[in-house]
Amino acid sequence: MKIKMMLASVMAGLAVAVTVGQLPATAAPAWVETIASGTWYNEITNDCQDLTGAASGCFKANGDHISVADLAADGHSAAIVWQNFVNGALYRRGACVEKRGEHAVGSCNMNFIEGSEFQFRACTYESGASGTVADKIVRCGLSSPAIRA
Repeated sequence: MKIKMMLASVMAGLAVAVTVGQLPATAAPAWVETIASGTWYNEITNDCQDLTGAASGCFKANGDHISVADLAADGHSAAIVWQNFVNGALYRRGACVEKRGEHAVGSCNMNFIEGSEFQFRACTYESGASGTVADKIVRCGLSSPAIRA
């Protein structure tokens, strides 16, 4: 009887250990879509990206502003699609979208955590479509190198 009780106790302990050891994977953060407003920031650094003839955007670290310009009458909005990393892990992601049409320029205030890293790329975008930011991306240029916010 003692052996059965001890065996049951050991099995229960193993079941708890196995359950605790199988923590669920951390889910990626939800996409954030921000509509650009205002105008292009004139104090932009050299941290800029371009999707040839369609969209362009820059990042201003002082104030964490993303500026985006729609360069083409192609039926798509322009967007800067971005990812923000804290201690090497993806923390936030989203898009700053300029949807007022060709030649429109605007900016988004992102409020990134100081010292975090940020990457972005200029894209054409379907702002009226349903789904996540990832579902609305039509075409993108190359991603920027990591930039400190």
